[in-house]
Amino acid sequence: MPPADGTLAVNFGQLLERWTGGRVRATRHRVIAPKTARFSIPFFYEPRVDAEIAPLPLAGATPFEPFLYGDYLWEAATNFVEMSGIKHLREPRRAKAS
Repeated sequence: MPPADGTLAVNFGQLLERWTGGRVRATRHRVIAPKTARFSIPFFYEPRVDAEIAPLPLAGATPFEPFLYGDYLWEAATNFVEMSGIKHLREPRRAKAS
């Protein structure tokens, strides 16, 4: 579906989707050249690498084992072809974040 005129699109990432038990859906990232002017203001807000991500107490949400954001980020980043072959260079640092 094409974007509606005069609207604002806000994209969310996979970490927020996981943390909210799917209530906030991650946006599939892709760029399609528009036929009209398009303005983009990227803003990334991320936790510290030693931040512990634990399930939110939401009804119906599937619980998961808490993890450190840095471990999650390394796992996600090393799945890109540009980073292939380096996953072994960093061991997970799963330790109590607090």
